[in-house]
Amino acid sequence: MIPLRVVATLSEPVDFTFGTVALDALLAGQVARRDGLPEHRRGAPTDVQPEPPIARPERGYYLASWALPGRLQWSQATHIHRPPPVDWYLRLCTGKVARVDISTGPDKAYRVPRYRRKFVDLTWWCIGDKEAIEVLLRGVTRVGSHRRDGIGKVRQWTIEPCDTWPGFPVMRDGAPLRSLPLDTEGLGEHRTGSASLRFPYWEPLYQELCAIP
Repeated sequence: MIPLRVVATLSEPVDFTFGTVALDALLAGQVARRDGLPEHRRGAPTDVQPEPPIARPERGYYLASWALPGRLQWSQATHIHRPPPVDWYLRLCTGKVARVDISTGPDKAYRVPRYRRKFVDLTWWCIGDKEAIEVLLRGVTRVGSHRRDGIGKVRQWTIEPCDTWPGFPVMRDGAPLRSLPLDTEGLGEHRTGSASLRFPYWEPLYQELCAIP
């Protein structure tokens, strides 16, 4: 396990609508696919958890930062919109149906924002096994949300040893580079919010009050 700088050179925009990209989670997903581990389902964590090749102290979080975007080339805001199927209501509903609830349930209408940003690259720092990380990242061709829409394509991965600093790789100049416990030594000014210290970061059962970037 050595200090590493991991860079994804991008050829397509990325979507961070549902949060940034955590290196430990990215590698854990590849380990789970490689080993055939069961998929994590919301609210029902499995007993077997993938172990990415990254160092982990006693506090439980992996020594890896979240993605730090490079130079922004352009950005675009769009929406996913599903209006209620009023024409089908008129065709299928009988005279006894006086009201259809479109605020909840299967007929709920929604308009979800999506933000696509074209960065030159994304950078992570970690303490890990360089060769093992290289092998796992060969199978990662896209990052971010909505990858199935053809965005977030990675042109090249670069994994190289790097210099360290106080708090490396999870904190720099007192600022957190990932979610951290509020009592982390050396923590300076930071935002506070509900977050998880471990993957999957979207799991509500793992969330607590943390220092976040």
